[in-house]
Order: sequence, then structure tokens, then C-alpha cells
Amino acid sequence: MRLIGSHKPCLLIADGADPKAAADTGFDGVVLPVAGFDAAACVRLGLLAVADVNSPDAIPASADLLLLRGGEITNRPMIEACAVSGMPLLLGTAGSALREVTRAVGWFQLAFRTALPAAPTRRRVGLDGGGCLVLLHGPDGPLRAMARMAEQTLTPVGYELEGEPAKGALAVAAGACVLLARGDTASLVTAVREAEKLLGEPRKQPTPQEAEAAARTRRSIVAVRDLHAGAQLAAEDFAFLPPGGGLGPHETDKVIGRVLTRDIGQGQRIQADDLDGELPEPPSWFGPRPPRDKPS
Repeated sequence: MRLIGSHKPCLLIADGADPKAAADTGFDGVVLPVAGFDAAACVRLGLLAVADVNSPDAIPASADLLLLRGGEITNRPMIEACAVSGMPLLLGTAGSALREVTRAVGWFQLAFRTALPAAPTRRRVGLDGGGCLVLLHGPDGPLRAMARMAEQTLTPVGYELEGEPAKGALAVAAGACVLLARGDTASLVTAVREAEKLLGEPRKQPTPQEAEAAARTRRSIVAVRDLHAGAQLAAEDFAFLPPGGGLGPHETDKVIGRVLTRDIGQGQRIQADDLDGELPEPPSWFGPRPPRDKPS
């Protein structure tokens, strides 16, 4: 099952495009009218079938996602019917103030939790985290408003646009997990996928190339003269010189006063194995996790 989420590849939905053309261009899904809804054709093309619904009595059970246009943001019965269906809903917010969006999210969540709908038997897409609602911002709204909506409603946000590649890439960078695009231009698909590649994973971890470059420019604790085993180290016995790879300048307090276990020549890096005993653990407040102890 394909997952929609902030750290997943953005779901590209073609609005008003021929399914075959959308599939050839690289879209993930296509919007189909409820009248004559043909999900089987989308399945054959490898597309997700998005139903453009406008009536509580006409929600195709074979749809992968439901789409409610921005004009339905005040249509509580329609929003509740979509929630009860158990299928993921793309809810347009064009022309709506934030208070109207939060109210609509409340209607959806209340109906969803009250009804506790069973998952459709043919579920090919879901939201990372188990939700069933994505808010669609745009097409002319400021991109920064997406973060505000997501923060206020705790709901993932997508964007509607008219096939502009640059705006699509910026929307993805701003956190859009779904793009509803009118037009099936290949340049939009290319721009979005390139933006995702540049964004990368949401964690701070150097690439092998960055790590290699950093090792050349960082400094190590280096002996400034020949030192013999049994010598007790003092500040005047070492300097901080590149490349990295040994004990760093931030570990000076672990070196001063320690005794060498082997001879070290001038210019050689001082390693942890060259010192007697165990290096002390760094204080807990020097790390990405909350401190265990209050700094003195």
C-alpha cells in the first residue's frame, strides 16, 4: 500500500487529464468524475483513482481517494459522509480562512472517530500515521500558510496548482505531501522529483563526501614534541592541527593530566588508546536528547 506523509514521495494527482496521458507523464493518480467512475482503468494503468465527489449519496466504493473541492468547506454533511466512508479525503481549502479549515477538520475527525469505519477492502493508499485527511491549499494561497494549517490542525497538507513546475517544487519544499495539478506536463513531474531528491531524508547525517571533506579540515590534538610513555600530559605538550581523526579540541579536558601508555613522536595525533584509563563520558546536556542532569 502506498503511503502519503511528510517524509514520503509527494503524491502527484492529475486533475482533468486523460488517465493514459497522466500515466505516461509520471503522475501517481488521476481525478475522475463520479458519473461513469472507472477505477479499473486506473488500476490497469498503475494510477490511483481519485473520485471528485459532490453528493453524500454518490461516493464510489472503488475509489482510492476522495476529493472535495474548496467550495465544500462549509458542507458539513458532505464532509461527514466522506469521513464515514473510511477512504482518505483530499479536502480543498481555497477561499477559506483558517477558522473555517479547523472547523471542517473537527467535523471530519468527530464523524470518523464516532463511526469508526472499517478500512475499505481495496485499500491501495493510506496516510502515514493512520489518518484519513489531507488539506489542499492553493491554488493562489501563499505557500507559507501550509505550515500554519498543518501546525494548527495537526493534519498533513497538500497544494493545488495549475501545473507550474517551479511552484510545485517550492510546494514540496514547504511540506506538501500531495499535489493536485491541472495539466499533465512532464516538467512538473521532473521538478517535483528533483526537489524531493534535493530535500533528502529528514535527518542530519553527513554524506560520505561531506564526512571526508570534514575530516580534512577538522583538527586533532597533536604532540608538539616527542613524548615518552609514562609522561603526564600538560597543555603545552600538544596543539590543534588538521586533519581530524584523533581526539578533537573539545576533548582537551580529557587529555590534560592523563598519562601516556606509549611513545608519541612530534606531529603525531594523540588517540584515546594512548592514554591510561577510560575517557569520561561527556555531560548529558551536550547531546540531542534532553539533559538528565542540570549543568552546574
